[in-house]
Amino acid sequence: FFVTWNRHQVVVKSGADVIIGVTIFIVSSVWRYSLVFGFVEVCCMYLLRQALFFFLFF
Repeated sequence: FFVTWNRHQVVVKSGADVIIGVTIFIVSSVWRYSLVFGFVEVCCMYLLRQALFFFLFF
């Protein structure tokens, strides 16, 4: 019983480590992609605003 309980605890611990690792990987990937897309979106909005000002005033 002790060996089975110990093995079960090891499985639970490794499962928790896998879940934590996957969660960290997903969060870091989403953060990186949102950072890149946010930068691209800001650049596009800036260029679009410059183009609109150019067309309106010239």
